[in-house]
Amino acid sequence: MVEKKGESDWTAERVNRFWQYYASRPDLRGTYFSLQMGAGMTRFLDQAGVLRGDVLDYGCGLGFLCEAMLARRVECWGCDGSPDAVQASDRLLRGKRGWHGASLSSDPRAPFRDRRFDLVTCIETVEHLPPEGKTRVLSDIGSLLRPGGSLFITTPNDEELGRAMHYCPFCDAEFHSMQHLSSFDRGALRLLLEGAGFEVIYSDAVDFAEIQAPVVPSLLDLSARSLLRSARRLAFESYDRLSGRRFPSRFEHPKAGQKFPHLVALAVKRG
Repeated sequence: MVEKKGESDWTAERVNRFWQYYASRPDLRGTYFSLQMGAGMTRFLDQAGVLRGDVLDYGCGLGFLCEAMLARRVECWGCDGSPDAVQASDRLLRGKRGWHGASLSSDPRAPFRDRRFDLVTCIETVEHLPPEGKTRVLSDIGSLLRPGGSLFITTPNDEELGRAMHYCPFCDAEFHSMQHLSSFDRGALRLLLEGAGFEVIYSDAVDFAEIQAPVVPSLLDLSARSLLRSARRLAFESYDRLSGRRFPSRFEHPKAGQKFPHLVALAVKRG
């Protein structure tokens, strides 16, 4: 009988082994969310007015989001549970202006623990954590933020976990291919953050691929569809600028049957 692996099977040791393996595979770097959507997340943070000062990427992976944020002239630190990821981040970003290094998130003497940050990003992480892990990580992030500092968090939008289950014929077990343990909709993500003591400013689904796409289509793609998409986007962005909106209005009313893929929350530390 196939054994379905779940929350209790993903011990800390197995999770660390899984991500150490992932970080050790150069051919998998293109699958990292922060590489695929780093430009869109950075643009979102910039428009929201929170990409400034001292920034910590909590769960920095290979450093791709930090690389995108450093281009906006912030001071940036990283931390991760994988030693290989920490080393890869430092290799990628060493010598870049504003980069202060990556450390193991579990190291109580890590340099980032001596600071209080204006912004902490936590990208595609909460879905990997058991309940006690979510509590621990959000508490840790809260302790690293200055009062009034911002937490930016992303996770897949209302993911159907069963669709990503893989079968291992060697151990006759079924498990989520990316080690996801839970799924969130906008209400569940808001409740999680409010329960951890944060004030949620924004909780909604977006499409970072659209946010980071060029406003003007390339000369190689001047189809009617691309021109209409650009005109629609320009209209929304002009409205957002003129009205002083911090968040993209074009995601408020999706078309019938449309489901934006990325769930986002921006929250503030009370106090």
